[in-house]
Amino acid sequence: MKSDIHKLSIPIMPLGNPFPPRHCSLCPKGSAIDRDNKHRLIDKRKRFKAGEVLARQDEAAGMLFVIHEGYCKASVASGDNVFISRFYVPGDIMALDAVEGGKYLTTIQAATAAEVCHIDIARLFMVAEKEPAVAAAVIKFLCRDNGFIVEKLRRYANKHAEARIAAFLVEFYEMHLRIGRPETTLRLPFSREEIASYLDLKIETVSRALKSLEQQNLITLHRVRTVTINSYLGLKRFI
Repeated sequence: MKSDIHKLSIPIMPLGNPFPPRHCSLCPKGSAIDRDNKHRLIDKRKRFKAGEVLARQDEAAGMLFVIHEGYCKASVASGDNVFISRFYVPGDIMALDAVEGGKYLTTIQAATAAEVCHIDIARLFMVAEKEPAVAAAVIKFLCRDNGFIVEKLRRYANKHAEARIAAFLVEFYEMHLRIGRPETTLRLPFSREEIASYLDLKIETVSRALKSLEQQNLITLHRVRTVTINSYLGLKRFI
């Protein structure tokens, strides 16, 4: 089947280079809050190994985080259970849900080796009181974060397993499109167990759904974590 991946126009936010250089561009997100780091809000870029914790659920929140490179995940502990609540790609701002209450609502971990920049929350709001542009950027990102939650419910609620997997692949692909990475062969940085937790499915159900989508020639599975999207519109029809 010939790929129809480009039939539907999606806004792409180019970074100049499909893969950001090693200097800190902060993708578009950091510069949108503090252009050229004028107020020195963006600092403490730090490297994390896969599995390292950036923030822990219920701890006092002092920082927001912007992914420069790599992938992260957020999880929520409830009793003895831990659920994956969100995946993050380069350019994403993490821990926005901690702004109002002063504590982290999720545990944020590096899913792969990652480089992450830090934004001091107290300093951010001090600057926002004097700079309307910074305040407007913060409000915009908070609204967008809330919009993501609504969109997740729309995509996944009351959907069968195959539809959830299709929606997840569409979501992951579109997240990369927005940061200027249009490749249709995706290296999934998350395990099937993590994807199952995110979609509220069993691991074996995830495997069966992926195989079913491959049999329909909508995707091609390669190694355990590598998948090629053959038909973007075909996957979108499940949503």
